[in-house]
Amino acid sequence: MIEDLKNRLAAYFLKKCGPEQEAREMVNLADAQKILVLYAVGSDQEMKEAERFTSNLNGQNTNLSIDFVVFKNLSQKQIERGHLKFPHQAVVITKDELNLYLKPQKSITQSLLHTHYDLLIDLSSRPCYPLLFMTAEADAKTKVSRYFNGREVSDFSVKMKPEHTLTDFTQQVVKYLDIVNKKAV
Repeated sequence: MIEDLKNRLAAYFLKKCGPEQEAREMVNLADAQKILVLYAVGSDQEMKEAERFTSNLNGQNTNLSIDFVVFKNLSQKQIERGHLKFPHQAVVITKDELNLYLKPQKSITQSLLHTHYDLLIDLSSRPCYPLLFMTAEADAKTKVSRYFNGREVSDFSVKMKPEHTLTDFTQQVVKYLDIVNKKAV
């Protein structure tokens, strides 16, 4: 019952901080210099795929700077007891760092929101309010995520079937972001 109330509050406040109505610039992968990647941890396999995706982005563009934010719906103590491993460069958000309506309050996440990014890519396979808030409030030229019916805060959403994997999603993101703003030769 409390979780349901928190989700309703989150949905209400998310609508209040929804996407800006102004026209935004679309940025392709080749032109991006700074990217924010968000991910709500599912399985260990998905975590490895998210890491592989960010590594591949770095390999394609040596001038690229990537910030990686991971959300795990556990307390910090549960994470420490479980000896869970996250990428060393990742900012990890736990449920201890969320306010009543599931918005991240960690100071490092607040500083990330004030950093200018060319691209924001949310790799989450299901709606995750803490990361939806970050997507809505982040300073990014282009925001990309999966399509979640009624919870869109991105400029560009990729509709995927539930059975599609993170690998399928990242392939679609790369495909479409390679096409964006390409000049005819």
